[in-house]
Amino acid sequence: GFFYDGHWYHSDDKMKIEFNTLKLKALEVLIAAGDMDTNIIIDGTPTKVKTIDNGYISVSYNQILGIVAAGEVQTKRTYEVAATHEYYLNISPTPESYNWHTGWPDIYEAP
Repeated sequence: GFFYDGHWYHSDDKMKIEFNTLKLKALEVLIAAGDMDTNIIIDGTPTKVKTIDNGYISVSYNQILGIVAAGEVQTKRTYEVAATHEYYLNISPTPESYNWHTGWPDIYEAP
């Protein structure tokens, strides 16, 4: 998962698809010069997204753009740390003692 605007969001493939689908709706509103601060409405009612820490919440068009961007940053940082650890593990004369536990982005920890 990843943190954005006071909540933790899921980062699995199912949620990435949902977030990116909502992002497309937000881009339609943006192109049409609509109000990006209103909640996303589908079928006449506010659309809710699932968070890890607080159930389901309504989100605005601007918020979904921020959620997607935060997820992209988390993915990028995770891959960068993994690549760095892989490099140092491969050149280490003692790979069994290499500490690969450092440098990872924050993750959700249940209270």
